Amino acid sequence: MSVVNLTKREEQIVQYVAEGLSGKMIAHRLCISEHTVKNHLTGVREKLGAKNSAHAVALYLRNGGKPVGRLTKFLSLLR
Repeated sequence: MSVVNLTKREEQIVQYVAEGLSGKMIAHRLCISEHTVKNHLTGVREKLGAKNSAHAVALYLRNGGKPVGRLTKFLSLLR
């Protein structure tokens, strides 16, 4: 199962947020509405107990979530 029981879609969205994509950009990439992206982010924040999206990304990564793309490269530089 995924980190803190996030759905695959929720993980996908939190990873895109970690990449710095806006809700509109995420919606376009996933072919869903911006409203649906916001609903998924609300679910992520509730499941993680996060105060906002940035906090959700931090908690996701601390709890074993996998960084992708540019974030992976950035985090490898910190090690």
